[in-house]
Amino acid sequence: MEIKQENKKNSWPWAFRGAAAKGGFTSVCLMSGTNPPLHNKAQIEYVSNRAKDNLVDVLPIGTLSHNQEGKDLSEMYDMKVSGAVAFSDYKKSTKDAGLILRALQYSQNINSFIITHCDDKLFPTMV
Repeated sequence: MEIKQENKKNSWPWAFRGAAAKGGFTSVCLMSGTNPPLHNKAQIEYVSNRAKDNLVDVLPIGTLSHNQEGKDLSEMYDMKVSGAVAFSDYKKSTKDAGLILRALQYSQNINSFIITHCDDKLFPTMV
C-alpha cells in the first residue's frame, strides 16, 4: 500500500491507520519518501513517538542517503537506535555503487535492511 502525502502538515502517516486497522493490519511501514525525507534521528523519533499506543504500529524507514540525494550515507546507526526498521531512498535509484556497498556493509553491522529501487534510465537505450 502506498500512501501519498497531501501537503497536510502532521497528517501523513496518521490518516491511513484506520484503513489499515479495518483491513486487518497490525503494523505498517512508513517509507522515507515524505517531505522532508526521514533522514535523521529526530524525524525517526517523531514518527516512533507519534505512533505509540495505537491499534496499528507505524514503523519508520529512514533514508539510505542524506536527503535522498545519493551522495552521503545518512545517520543510519542513530536512526536504527531511534526506531528505523530499514533504510531506503524510496523511489530514487542510487547511482553510486560504492554508496550501496557501504550501506550494505553498515546495515549488516547494525542488523538492519536496505530497500532499493532499481531504475536505470540508460538501460532502455542500450537494448
